Amino acid sequence: MFSNKSKQQPPARRRTNSVGAKNSQPKQAEFRKNRTLTGSRSTHVRSTNELNSELLSPRAHAHHLHKQRNRLGIRLMLIVLLLLVTYLTVSMLIATVTIRSASSEYTIDRDRAVSYEKSIDEYLSKSPFERMHPLLNQPKLLGFLQDTYPEIEDISMELSGELGKSQTIISVRNPVARWVINGKNEFVDKNGIVFSYNARKTPPLEIVDRNQILSSSSQTIVASSRFLAFVGTIVGDMRDRGYSVTKASIPPLTTRQIEIQLKGVPYMFKMTIDRSAGEQAEDATRVATYLKKESLQPDYVDVRVQGRAFYK
Repeated sequence: MFSNKSKQQPPARRRTNSVGAKNSQPKQAEFRKNRTLTGSRSTHVRSTNELNSELLSPRAHAHHLHKQRNRLGIRLMLIVLLLLVTYLTVSMLIATVTIRSASSEYTIDRDRAVSYEKSIDEYLSKSPFERMHPLLNQPKLLGFLQDTYPEIEDISMELSGELGKSQTIISVRNPVARWVINGKNEFVDKNGIVFSYNARKTPPLEIVDRNQILSSSSQTIVASSRFLAFVGTIVGDMRDRGYSVTKASIPPLTTRQIEIQLKGVPYMFKMTIDRSAGEQAEDATRVATYLKKESLQPDYVDVRVQGRAFYK
């Protein structure tokens, strides 16, 4: 109590801060608790997480630019992907069709090609999902065309490289014989398919009808088609066995028999459409081999009966 020492005063630093500190510093520069220092002298930047401030710290600014780049990159990738998908979709779409022949050996008439195009468009209209090339059922389309145009042997639908355009490559049948019915040519290929439009060369083999009871009735036309199919099959089978048919004719007063002549063989073969063409072709080649071996030259050989062959 009686000490001469003066009352202890606080340090100058504390005394300076405690006396008039609020009056000596700006109110905005006050030290505040729970605030993160930004490294900026601006008093408007309260935190490094405040990305929308007018002035950002270098770290916050770099972070903000990185996010913007990511957003722009994602949007650009989505736009490019959308354009790519749209292009691929349109390029595979079958909107218009053009016809092209499968070989340079023959040319399809323009009128016939237009008919093919209309039929293909009709098929695609009934099956709209098949307008996308990967979804196209080409065997089904081929059957649809063959119902109206039997001369078509095969087709191949290919993309032309232009948007919405495709080309159909058509292969037509190769006729092996022909027959004039009511002033019009009817053709047949080696498989026995009868058709009336021929884009290839006219076959040299013509079926000669010696029947005296021909008429223009529908029954005669049906019989003629059956004969054509039979002759076409015979020609194909004989060709596979090394023989070439040079002549085919229908005997008088019959509608179910036919006579054929082979190249290098001096006699005729009598056949019937009521028996398999393949079996009769096999019997004919066996008889021809036997007669050549025996040096025989009959007037004709009859192979109409199964398991037997008659010659005279």
